[in-house]
Amino acid sequence: MISADSASSSLRQHSAYSHRKYFSYFDDIPFVERLIYYALIPELFARVVLEFGLGMFSFALFEQKLAMYYGILFIEYLFQIKKMVKGKFYPDQSLLVALFFGFLALHGLLLGIGWKNNPIKIATDTIPLVIAAINIVLATHANAFKGMSFDRMAKANIAFVAIMVFFGALAVKLGKPSVVSLGGAVSTTISITIIVVSVWGRRHFSIIFVLFNLVVFALIAPNFNRTTLAFLLIAALIIFFRTIAISGFRLYLFFVMIGIAAVSLPLLVPPESPLGHRIAAMTGPGEVKEGSGSVGEREEESTAIDKKINEGGLLAQAIGYGHGAVYDMVFSNGFAPPNYSNAHFGWALFKLRYGYCGYIYLTIFALFVMINIHRNVYSKQPFNRMVLIIGLASIGYIVTYMVFNIIASGIQFMHRRPDQGSE
Repeated sequence: MISADSASSSLRQHSAYSHRKYFSYFDDIPFVERLIYYALIPELFARVVLEFGLGMFSFALFEQKLAMYYGILFIEYLFQIKKMVKGKFYPDQSLLVALFFGFLALHGLLLGIGWKNNPIKIATDTIPLVIAAINIVLATHANAFKGMSFDRMAKANIAFVAIMVFFGALAVKLGKPSVVSLGGAVSTTISITIIVVSVWGRRHFSIIFVLFNLVVFALIAPNFNRTTLAFLLIAALIIFFRTIAISGFRLYLFFVMIGIAAVSLPLLVPPESPLGHRIAAMTGPGEVKEGSGSVGEREEESTAIDKKINEGGLLAQAIGYGHGAVYDMVFSNGFAPPNYSNAHFGWALFKLRYGYCGYIYLTIFALFVMINIHRNVYSKQPFNRMVLIIGLASIGYIVTYMVFNIIASGIQFMHRRPDQGSE
């Protein structure tokens, strides 16, 4: 007969074993690979629970997803940072980027406090830079990539894509305010990048793999924005020259698919779709009034920021309003959002926060991105190829959605060393 004490001891041992087994599996996935998953998890939660389950409007969930993302990272730091700092760090050039982000955070924080900006908005603008700096530092740790598996990432991405598309399509079918997409700018870029690198590294293509990706892109195409289209063009060129052009048969199939896509484009992207509206609103013909369209709206943002900066005198012109800075913006449809701070132009956003110093900062930022692109361009490591493509996207997002570069949490500045494994 088993005593109560014996049963309790056995239960504790089983519980301890279960926890050790869980954390052992957790440790088998290196920090940088987990970082990729962390960018996708909030999008899954938003799509399945908030959009499909609760019927919340998809385009109003940015702050919720960002808060969840940073919450996951905070928990990660609690469990991992003590362990990470005890080990060996490589004196990598990306540490200069971390130092740069730290300087930007300090500049913006002190000015935000000095100008008495809203404390919550100060934190909102400062935390992403600190997160990026921490991630870049942790990525130089000796074990940051140990055990990384791109095959595991590719399989996880297939599951992510399938769930996002299925629940998005089902929600739209049921009349809920959702969309068929891969989430926000960061998750969409990362997910498509994984697909591109999967294609890049393949010698043979299965019919199921090709059809799955074709169906996915056909379903999400109507909700692309113009920056995503530019990003896809860059990705297509990489695949073309690195994978397709080396084979006559692949080259033939490629041109056949281009013809099919050209014929199908009006069906995939009808004029009334979000992408159709975005294309029509760029700088269109005479019916588009001054100040409207993507270019017009961004010009209005720059004009509004210039007005705000000039009102602050020489101090604001030189070093900006810091983090938490807002300005008055009226869109072409007459909407005037309160406490608006989301300037899309990189140079406009940096000018608002850092004044004319912001132009110097933005130049340094772009140089760091381009240096890391060059650093990874000849690498055969799948992760480095991912960083290369995300870096190319980062250059485009400087012009269209600078916030992407900040909430990407430093991934575009990372590099996997040759001695950190063969995969």
